[in-house]
Amino acid sequence: MSRGSTNKGPPSDDFGWKWGEAVDGQRSRVRCTFCDRVITGGITRFKEHLAAKKGNVAPCDQVSSHVRKEVAKQLKTFKETKVTKQKARDELEERIRLGDDGDYEANSDEDDYA
Repeated sequence: MSRGSTNKGPPSDDFGWKWGEAVDGQRSRVRCTFCDRVITGGITRFKEHLAAKKGNVAPCDQVSSHVRKEVAKQLKTFKETKVTKQKARDELEERIRLGDDGDYEANSDEDDYA
């Protein structure tokens, strides 16, 4: 299968593809179905365009307030989930670094990894 395949449909299951389409099959270039602008940087940056998030990309002036709010809510939820996962990962790494065995398993027979 060649890189420039003509597959129809969204490049991923991300809900942002409801309002954008990959340009020339490139997921990093997304055409807005509201304003026809091409956003470079992928689906997350495209959703920032729809949600009018300041700093990264020009906001879409054609998107409905309903879609803008829906996308902004999804971006916020994604960020909160990402922060929560990172905190858990950092805590686990710290426990490993300090050698904290914790009370994870009463049966130590399965702890022989050497």
